[in-house]
Amino acid sequence: MERPQECYKQIIIIREEFRPNQTQQEVLNNLEQIKFLFWHGKYGQNGKKTGYWYASWNGSVLNSVGGYYKEGQKHGRWNQLSQNYHNSNKVYEIGEYCYNRKIGHWKYLFNDNLIGGGQYDEGCFEFKVGKWIELDDGYNQQKQVTYDGEYINCKKVGIWNIWFDQHGIKNNMQLQIQKIKLLVVLGFMTMELEMAIVLSLVMDLNFSLKQSIKDYIKMGKELVDGILSIWINKLVVDYMFKKGKELKLVNGLILAMDLNWILKQLTLENTINKGKKLVNGRLNQMGQMILMKKITMIFKAEIQQCKYQIQGPKNSGGGLYDQEGQGVKIGKWIDIVNGIEYGSQVIYNGQYQNGKKIGRWVIYQKSVSMQGKYQEIGGGLYDQEGQGVKIGKWIDISDGFKLNSQVIYVGGYKYGKKVGRWEIQCRKSKETEFKKIGVGQYDEVGQEVKIGQWIDIDGNYSDNSLVTYHGEYKNGIKVGRWDFWFNYNDLAEERKKIGGGSYDESDQGVKTGHWIDISEEFANSFQLTQNGEYKQGKKVSKWDIWFKEETDKRGFFFMDLNFKNIDFKIDRNKKENKIIGGGQYDKQNQGFKVGLWIDLSDQFKKYEQVLYKGEYINGKKSGVWKVLKKDQKENDDEFKLDKEIQYDN
Repeated sequence: MERPQECYKQIIIIREEFRPNQTQQEVLNNLEQIKFLFWHGKYGQNGKKTGYWYASWNGSVLNSVGGYYKEGQKHGRWNQLSQNYHNSNKVYEIGEYCYNRKIGHWKYLFNDNLIGGGQYDEGCFEFKVGKWIELDDGYNQQKQVTYDGEYINCKKVGIWNIWFDQHGIKNNMQLQIQKIKLLVVLGFMTMELEMAIVLSLVMDLNFSLKQSIKDYIKMGKELVDGILSIWINKLVVDYMFKKGKELKLVNGLILAMDLNWILKQLTLENTINKGKKLVNGRLNQMGQMILMKKITMIFKAEIQQCKYQIQGPKNSGGGLYDQEGQGVKIGKWIDIVNGIEYGSQVIYNGQYQNGKKIGRWVIYQKSVSMQGKYQEIGGGLYDQEGQGVKIGKWIDISDGFKLNSQVIYVGGYKYGKKVGRWEIQCRKSKETEFKKIGVGQYDEVGQEVKIGQWIDIDGNYSDNSLVTYHGEYKNGIKVGRWDFWFNYNDLAEERKKIGGGSYDESDQGVKTGHWIDISEEFANSFQLTQNGEYKQGKKVSKWDIWFKEETDKRGFFFMDLNFKNIDFKIDRNKKENKIIGGGQYDKQNQGFKVGLWIDLSDQFKKYEQVLYKGEYINGKKSGVWKVLKKDQKENDDEFKLDKEIQYDN
């Protein structure tokens, strides 16, 4: 299937036994809650919920989660899950209901810590009043974004601040670096946040480079010994840590550093600050010997980042609401974009007038590759009449902009509509410059309709899924031949056509003839395609499902004797592209599956591969179906029978 733009559907689902007189259905759009959350309780004679109800998650009862119903409505004290609650985002809301409306004080807890909340009116209108700390819709372990300010008559007024708290990652943060993973263990002092760096390095670089360094650091009363061994070929980091009797250390923070940057910081003549003493080191290299008496291994930028991460929440944005209680933004504002995630913080900076953006707005990003500094990556002009309409040249960011999917669009607006030539650019998470990956034309009339030849992308474009779509638009509709190309490594010689087919020449964008569709998850290590025929936009006859996956077997480092021109290559364990599923569609062009089929599970992915094998009759499963599984974590090479399911038809 061609990968559609990312969309969100609201799913209505009954999470308990159905009752005919039940008037309320629980509305969920959180996939994990749909899968794992279940409510338990009793119904009264009128079919409405009554008494105490409690929740379970994936079969296990959630401690203290639940509350009372009265005549089918929540009433009294409740401890409930937030709308975004899932395994990595355990946020609870605790407060009181008055016949399904929140009243009084409500608080938000995350990992048993109070993170927000505020007051509702006592008149059962569920109006927010007074000071509030609210959570961002995307609040989770990596994006702890909150908003604080004041409500009057359920409207935001005055100054509202946007905060980004990185506490959630200070205890166990590991950044994935493309070229090397080097772990540096830092101990934090409890009160003064002083950091002792305790390192001994042993490096073996394949070309007989051997270095033995022994550091002794004495801080206060105790001596802490540490050894950090880096085996480059194996990317193995061993850590041994021993603390003294009286020294109390808080959590260790693990940092991954880019090898290229580290080697630049490695100097041969320096001393460790603040009384830290360093003994002699010796560096032996082929044909050369460099004696080192003092060596510095202080990663200044990273230490500063460590301090930043344990200082608590940072004010990341905010601005002023009108004082009339209309909840209208005015004056200068810093808006956040899609929440804030660690490693890629994006903000908008500009002016509001009566709740509408006016004048110049700038888009800034702060990411790992920019060493914690904000960089201007986009922006443009809004009209001065206060309509909030984009005009002139703009650099927009994609809706899904994040660390591993940094996509921008460069072009012009006319009365808020895209016109003329637009470029699509991207950069990988470790890069600083954007590169052109796509281009196309919008009509000049101002209808924002794509026309002519395009190199396009979809919402799944990322560092691991560099897929572009090449073809023609006619009045915004795809026509003629479209090809899908995949970039393995940002190099022209690594580009490969992976799929595509033809659309008819009508204004419906209907697929016709032979097609190779690609999955939404198509990536370097997960290449899933479907191969077959379309007739008037519906699948007909035989369709095959092809699957090819690549696993990283081992990596090699190449570097010259001056520590420059570092390169890292992966020896991939490439697997054969083979048919793993498929079957027949009916020939009457109804799009029905018929006969024997091997289906893939909806959640088929790299580490959870499930197949269903059985028979379809008129598009419905019939008889016994076999469930086959392959556990990649256990390195299974073949699918194994898991269970059988009986279908009646």
